[in-house]
Amino acid sequence: MNHYAKALAELQLQPDHELKQIGDQWQTPKALAWGLFHHFAPTLGPVVLDMFADDCNHLVPNYYDAADNALTQELASDLRRLGGAAYGNPPYSRPCVDGEGNHITGMEPILNFCREQRAQGAKIMLLIKAATSETWWPEDADFIQFISGRIGFEVPSWYVPRDPKKDKPSASGFASAVVIFDASWQGERRPEARLRRDDLITTGQIILDMIHRQAVALNEEASQAIAKVINAEPAMLQDQPAVAKPAEWEQPVATDDQTNEAAAQELALLEPGEDKHADRVDQVATIGAHHPDYSEPGLYLVRYIDEVAELSDADQNTLRSYLKGWFNEGESPSEICYRLTLAAANLKAGKQVHDGFVLDGRTPTLPHWQRHPAVKAVIYQIDDADILTPAKTSELAGWVIDNLTTSFDLVELATVKAAEMLGKRVHTEQQLDMLDDTRKQGAAA
Repeated sequence: MNHYAKALAELQLQPDHELKQIGDQWQTPKALAWGLFHHFAPTLGPVVLDMFADDCNHLVPNYYDAADNALTQELASDLRRLGGAAYGNPPYSRPCVDGEGNHITGMEPILNFCREQRAQGAKIMLLIKAATSETWWPEDADFIQFISGRIGFEVPSWYVPRDPKKDKPSASGFASAVVIFDASWQGERRPEARLRRDDLITTGQIILDMIHRQAVALNEEASQAIAKVINAEPAMLQDQPAVAKPAEWEQPVATDDQTNEAAAQELALLEPGEDKHADRVDQVATIGAHHPDYSEPGLYLVRYIDEVAELSDADQNTLRSYLKGWFNEGESPSEICYRLTLAAANLKAGKQVHDGFVLDGRTPTLPHWQRHPAVKAVIYQIDDADILTPAKTSELAGWVIDNLTTSFDLVELATVKAAEMLGKRVHTEQQLDMLDDTRKQGAAA
């Protein structure tokens, strides 16, 4: 791994960051990118590779990350194999090189690389600063068009502001231009008309919404199909020792000292009929009927199919039995998901299924919340979700999944919840009333 990639990896692991540490890692807004892809598809072809990306921000499935170092790759050859063009939002930092002298960053080396790859047949679209006075400005590009409206680039998903005020990302951006390297370019080369930022974003968002709806529909069809197979109960299940219901974890066995101690602490905090979480918004129970995505046990299992697939057939059958018990007992969706992933890990490690279920003061979270389309659809509409820590985002996701069937505006409620997590005080009287009513409905469910 080159020193640039290593430094970036270390930066991502830090618990919080200063705004200036983002450096080259500002990301192209997805809606804008897809607006550009759509606009230039008739002349450039499909974009099939992201030149400067990583595993959490790549715009298309194929990409080069910092460790790959795009400037050392056979880009033209890769694009011929993939059948399309490349896109890049290049790193603007001062030029640096790896241990072998290969350039990693810097506009001049990047543009020279694009020229070399163009000569080999590559088609490349870059989104760059409209800095026409810079010495690196690519006058020899095959196409240049400016964009009206400043572009506010987005913070990376790993960014956690050290100071919520001082290190809060600014919405301001800078003037930008689209530059294309394509030796076969046949269209106009320097159009006077500018691309409209808002039009690109609108078009891109429509495309992303269409993709999302189709993905949700396909995911639902697959989930239902898999659930039918899972709920069919393989014949071998009848040959396994019966596990009537997951009662073991409710009364920890004597040999599990850690679980016994945690359970004793949990019980000691509660008087008969007392709910120590009654006043906490983030402990709201599922409201009303089951959400369609979680209307039967098998639909939970398909969200964590990778974890379950690593288990033996006998352990899978045991896990299914426990899952049905949690579902029938009315456990909240976040709790079922938490237990499901923990139980799978316990079975894989040869531990008791219930090991670690009872932990004093544990806040509900949703493991791998990105696998839950209904939850993602809510969180992606919350601005503050971008600056929550991964742990807090998982907690917010747990709150969302437990309230998917609320009769109120869930996005508005989740926005208030995210603000609470950041220590903000932005609630209106109406929002506070909605949260209070949500708690009451949860208690009555």
